[in-house]
Amino acid sequence: MVWTEGLDEPVMSGPVTSIEHVWDADNGGAGTVTFSGVSDEQILFGRTTYPIPGESIYNQTIDAAVGRGPVGKVITDLVNLNAGPGARGNRRVPGLVVEPSTLGQTVSWYSRLDNLGYKIKDLALANGVGWQVRQTTAGEIEFSVYTPRDFSASVLFSKEAGNLGGFSYKLTAPTATRFIAAAQGEGKWRYMRAYRDDGNGPELDPNEESGVYTVPESEWFTYWPELLIDRRDIPIAYNDLRHPVNPETGSETGDFEPLDDAVAEDALEAAPIAALSLTPFDLPTLKFGKHYRLGDTVSAVVNGAMITDVLREVRLSDGEEGARVTPLVGSSYASETPSIYREIKRVWNSLRKLEARR
Repeated sequence: MVWTEGLDEPVMSGPVTSIEHVWDADNGGAGTVTFSGVSDEQILFGRTTYPIPGESIYNQTIDAAVGRGPVGKVITDLVNLNAGPGARGNRRVPGLVVEPSTLGQTVSWYSRLDNLGYKIKDLALANGVGWQVRQTTAGEIEFSVYTPRDFSASVLFSKEAGNLGGFSYKLTAPTATRFIAAAQGEGKWRYMRAYRDDGNGPELDPNEESGVYTVPESEWFTYWPELLIDRRDIPIAYNDLRHPVNPETGSETGDFEPLDDAVAEDALEAAPIAALSLTPFDLPTLKFGKHYRLGDTVSAVVNGAMITDVLREVRLSDGEEGARVTPLVGSSYASETPSIYREIKRVWNSLRKLEARR
């Protein structure tokens, strides 16, 4: 459990996963012991979503779990039924408690053998909520959903305010701005829809049928980089004219919401990334954990411009110069992780999704 001075709760917690003891000329005395571990969020990345969570894997008689509701309830239900007290006995995580939630907008959801952690991460990012896992002083592991607190007026980092020692920022171009979403089907009968994102989220490409070219408003490209989104797990019924239909009535009105939501999730990963790393001075009136925390909206003055965004990442260190906090704010996938690792992670996520849909 990792604590910061003046807080009654730990800022993070999790299991130790490796211990290394080195004794040599550079590590005298008793040597150097290094403990490494992961945060308790890792629990959820070690679980798979069952189509019927209450049944054995041998009795999964439906293709997928589907539903509609507030995103907070969707996330907490997925966690509760696949890892929490509501899960089958052999899949429960000891000590895990799930706080009920009805936060956020109403969403349609679809899950088949997904990685639980990635599934709820995508749902949260696409719908403006966050989630966290913390050990409590009572020894429980508590899962909760929250909406970002807006501290943009009170938590302000700037050289003029005397609480900012430095900054660095990085902008990265999108990997795709046009998306071809392929739903269930085979060959020429596979149903597909084209979307494009001009910076305000994906929408149906208005020029797909006409073929008219429109210059993107994006500052990055003068063309539309494309990405195929394989969602063969989402069924869309259609007639001989290839028009979507309601499978119950036969009328030419189909339900595209699950496909729209899937595109919105993948478009977040492909979106441009803005990451601002701050080196603040920890003042009595502005301390991490006490006055602001992960998931809050904060502000900073950079090159004379006011930047307001969500605090996505915090690096904590403690050495000879004392404790140090390095916050990172920016767009949904903002991170200081090197680009090569982010690209490998993207490929891995795509493969993982494909495995779950077979």
